[in-house]
Amino acid sequence: MAGVEFKFMGLDEFREDLQKVVSKYPDKAETEVYHLAGAWTKDVNEKLRGAVNHPDTGKRPLTKSWKRSRSFGGMAGAEMVAVEITNTAPHWHLIENGHRVLADPNMAAAFHSGKLDRSKRKGRRKGKSPKLKYLGNARPRHCAQDTREEWDNGIFSGHIAKFIDKTLKEENL
Repeated sequence: MAGVEFKFMGLDEFREDLQKVVSKYPDKAETEVYHLAGAWTKDVNEKLRGAVNHPDTGKRPLTKSWKRSRSFGGMAGAEMVAVEITNTAPHWHLIENGHRVLADPNMAAAFHSGKLDRSKRKGRRKGKSPKLKYLGNARPRHCAQDTREEWDNGIFSGHIAKFIDKTLKEENL
């Protein structure tokens, strides 16, 4: 047993290859996280599709209102890449979190029975405004919250693992 000897060949080359990967990593990581933010918004849009986008309302569709912005920083010498995702539609928070419904009871009844045709309306009626009554709450969709929870439970880590494997494969490691 005393005559056993270990030699590590190629360890210095492996260390140099890893340093190359680490030097390229911040730029690639920034791009990858930015693309993952786009994939996240597509997942949210799939949950929204058909549920809230009404072409007659004249409002910009919620699925077209996503904005991504990059932010950099870090603490204690660690690099951090983050992407902030916001939906700029003015009614997004109402869809995501729900809201109170105030309406003219007669118009609401006509709308729910299918007798109200939005295409024939010409804007607000001049004259006395109807008395609005509280008709209940619109249910919250929680599309962004549900998607965030799904991504926290494995989708994000799966994407990152694929990215790391691809990066190491590019350097033949």
